[in-house]
Amino acid sequence: MTLVEVLRADHRRILSAADHLTEDCGRPEPSEGGCFNSFRTFKALVSACTKAEEYTLYALLEENMSKIFWPLRKFVLESYVENDLIDLLLKEMGQAEELTDQFRAKLKVVKDLLHRHLEGEQEDFFPELTKRLSMEQLNDLVAVYTRERDAIYAKKSGPVKPASALASRNSMTH
Repeated sequence: MTLVEVLRADHRRILSAADHLTEDCGRPEPSEGGCFNSFRTFKALVSACTKAEEYTLYALLEENMSKIFWPLRKFVLESYVENDLIDLLLKEMGQAEELTDQFRAKLKVVKDLLHRHLEGEQEDFFPELTKRLSMEQLNDLVAVYTRERDAIYAKKSGPVKPASALASRNSMTH
């Protein structure tokens, strides 16, 4: 799989997790425990994917803003801002002690921001990226990205049983 294929799969996972979280937290009488457990998993997944993109792909493009990569500059800068906004909202949501209308409102905004961000990457950024990076470069970046993503996810998702950690890693890479 190329980097773009892995990122597309991660985007699908993020949007699916957002839908699952919305369902868990939006029930008429939701279980706060279930909602907050889903939220922690969602937050770890989003953080792992966005930070891994920043550390691998965006950093590479920033360091090499030659003529060939210059058209990608605006995508990178916008992505940093969108990721920062999402991180801020997730941090605020993570401090919630109970499920409130404010938590649900922030969840709606995070979900909308993520949808817009991921859709923009897929429709605008990925085609430009594949024009400017060779297949070899895209394949090399997969290993770096997935290693970063998996390490961040393991750190952010907290202590888990070994079997669960393996299952999580497999679900993130397949």
